[in-house]
Amino acid sequence: ALAKIRAELPDMVILDIIMPKRDGFSVCKAVRSSMETMFTPVVMLTGQDSIEEKLRGLSSGADDYITKPFHADELLARIEAVLRRSYRTRNT
Repeated sequence: ALAKIRAELPDMVILDIIMPKRDGFSVCKAVRSSMETMFTPVVMLTGQDSIEEKLRGLSSGADDYITKPFHADELLARIEAVLRRSYRTRNT
């Protein structure tokens, strides 16, 4: 995931916590630590719904943390809100 993020520089990254090689927390920290991607919005979308996991996701640099199951309209609204904040930050 991290190699693809660095290669493509997406407008937003949506990460699960449980991934094959690295967990979403370490990928998020790596995104935040790179000059090229540090301002890329990151949303955690995962089935891990304990308060500890949510706090860990936000403290690792995620802009939002959404748990499964989710409603599609809520997901879209949250993505739009994160992108709106990101756009304002980049253009001020």
